[in-house]
Amino acid sequence: MTFRLVGGPCDGNIVDATLLRLKPGDPIDCGGDRYIWNGGATAIDTGPQPGSVAAGNVNTVQVGKAWHRLMHVLSVESAHAIRRSQVARARLKRLTR
Repeated sequence: MTFRLVGGPCDGNIVDATLLRLKPGDPIDCGGDRYIWNGGATAIDTGPQPGSVAAGNVNTVQVGKAWHRLMHVLSVESAHAIRRSQVARARLKRLTR
């Protein structure tokens, strides 16, 4: 038996209940939203899945810290490492003359 998803990001998609071994009332996750199949020809969108990014469970403080650390490494620490390697190469060159 097939049915159609109604609403949300997967609106109009067709799902095969026998292939997925679904029973009426079972949840179907698609496109970040959860659909509930009522046993008929449609499954209704009930909103974002619990725990998904669409549900708003992103820790923005942690993302900000990670971004800051990445930019610091790229702008400060990588330039310093390049300078250190250049100085070390010059030192080796002087020692081998």
